Amino acid sequence: MGKVASSERRDASKTKRPLTTRQKLSLAMQDPDRWACRIIYQDRDGKRTKRLISPIRWIAKKQNLLALCINREEPRHFTITGIQSVELVDASDVLMGGSTVAEAEPI
Repeated sequence: MGKVASSERRDASKTKRPLTTRQKLSLAMQDPDRWACRIIYQDRDGKRTKRLISPIRWIAKKQNLLALCINREEPRHFTITGIQSVELVDASDVLMGGSTVAEAEPI
C-alpha cells in the first residue's frame, strides 16, 4: 500500500464517519502504548459494568475479544455483542493497579 499524501488525509478526515466499535478496539490493539479502552459491557446474565481494558487480539472469528482487564489486572474474554460502547483513552493516563483504576463498576 502506498502512502497517502498529507493533503489527501486532511480532505478525507473532513468527511470521515465515526469509528465503529471494532475499529476503536483494533486501533487500541495496534498501538497499546498509546490507547486503552473504556467500555460498557453487558454479560450473558444482563449485568452491565464499566471496564478499562487493553485489547490483545480477536478470537473466534472476531466474535470475541481477548483483552487485559485493567480493573481486575487479568486477561478476560469479551463478546463483541456484549460491548455496548467504547471510548479510546490515552494509555499514559492509565495506571494498572493504581488508585485511578477501580474495580469493574456496575452500571
